[in-house]
Amino acid sequence: MSVYRVPGLASGMDIDSIVSDLMKVHRIPLDKMFQEKQRLEWKKEAYREINSKLSNLRELAFELKLQRTFNAKKAETTNAAVVEVSAGTGAADGVYSITVEKLAKGAYLASKSSIGLESESSTLASLGLSKEKEYAFTINGEKISVNADETISDLVRKINSAGVGVIASYDKNFDRLFLSTTSTGSSAKIEIKDANGNAKALFAALKIELDTDGTLKVTGRDAVFTINGVKDMTSSSNTFTLNGVTFTLKGISQTDAETVVTVGTDVDAVYKSIMDFVNAYNEVISYINDKISEPFYRDYPPLTDEMRKELDEDQIEKWTERARSGLLRNDSLLMNLTSAMRTALSSYISEGNFKSLSEIGITTGPYQERGKLYVNEAKLKQAISENLQGVMDLFTNTANGIGSKVYDEIVRGMTLITDKAGTASIVDNSELGRRIRALDERMDEYEKRLEMIENRYWYQFTVMEKMINEMNIQSLWLMQQFSMWSSG
Repeated sequence: MSVYRVPGLASGMDIDSIVSDLMKVHRIPLDKMFQEKQRLEWKKEAYREINSKLSNLRELAFELKLQRTFNAKKAETTNAAVVEVSAGTGAADGVYSITVEKLAKGAYLASKSSIGLESESSTLASLGLSKEKEYAFTINGEKISVNADETISDLVRKINSAGVGVIASYDKNFDRLFLSTTSTGSSAKIEIKDANGNAKALFAALKIELDTDGTLKVTGRDAVFTINGVKDMTSSSNTFTLNGVTFTLKGISQTDAETVVTVGTDVDAVYKSIMDFVNAYNEVISYINDKISEPFYRDYPPLTDEMRKELDEDQIEKWTERARSGLLRNDSLLMNLTSAMRTALSSYISEGNFKSLSEIGITTGPYQERGKLYVNEAKLKQAISENLQGVMDLFTNTANGIGSKVYDEIVRGMTLITDKAGTASIVDNSELGRRIRALDERMDEYEKRLEMIENRYWYQFTVMEKMINEMNIQSLWLMQQFSMWSSG
């Protein structure tokens, strides 16, 4: 509650400035609480930034737990114009010799010449069809009816919506009707039957000739090829999968010309997965090491509003940079995390051909680099190429694989950091979150106390002003009385 404030008219004192100066002393504890809260906020942000980086590292470590990461395959072809190939993670290593005799194709049907329509909106009557008749036919068993008042577009729409695996289209430039199947192979077909004796005339007008019995059937064709000496192999599609390898036939082989397909471990892909983790790990380790060794400047507390008034923008920026420095210096949580990750990566595995990362070319740098990993590319790629199973076991062994070990340490560290600093959720029940809320409550209470103190000062000075004013009035009255007596 505010009080009535009387300026220093009677005393001649600058009461507003006096009260302001007196309150500065009382605000010192509040400023310290603000600075403590600001440090905690910055510390929370710093922890969360580390957790964000650890999150990416965790995902990469998780991939190193999985056998599929090391089962990456690469397929190569000697003639992509004949056969294109791709290999999934379960593809069997091997060499395939393939000769393509025929490509799979769908069934196709088209007008043999121009129909004689001016546009898609021209009616079938313009082709000489009678308006008195209905033209009914089945296509792949589905009945369709049209009359002469309907357009070629109506006919196309009805065929396409019949759901029989046939696509119809009319091209105004060529003035022809085109029909094709949605699939390929010998089972793909376009089969037309006259349903009421009038369809033969309809298709004749469309320049498609039905047989004398009012029927017409065209079929697709299977692909025919030879693989590893096995002749007359067929596929309804030009794309098929064999032993986890996907073959896409693109062209016919020349006489006595084989295309060779080779399937094996994708050394580069496996190497990249490992290097992605190593690079991310080195980045995280470097970042954390920088944070725990940052200098802490005790003489640079967070700036209050009053302190900011005395500095320019450049000074504020430099001051704040120092004020934020060293908040995680020698942080035990982070030091334990980096130590645990280093231990996991340098551990020995009791089972498998390889016992440690160093045996496949991954080593730790000098002590002063605090756990940075180095990779001998040639040695690692050789290990992947010559003993993939051994490399995979080193990382993926369920009991004590290095991938599992480092993943578990990262998850454990992230959990501890979350307990300490929380996440971006609305309710922050972390340790720092609770401390910040407690400071907010203390600051609110102290603000109320400061208001009471300031009101008390103003009340005291107001009373003083009133008393001085009364004394001035009495003094003036006495002077007037003395003046009257002396003149009398």
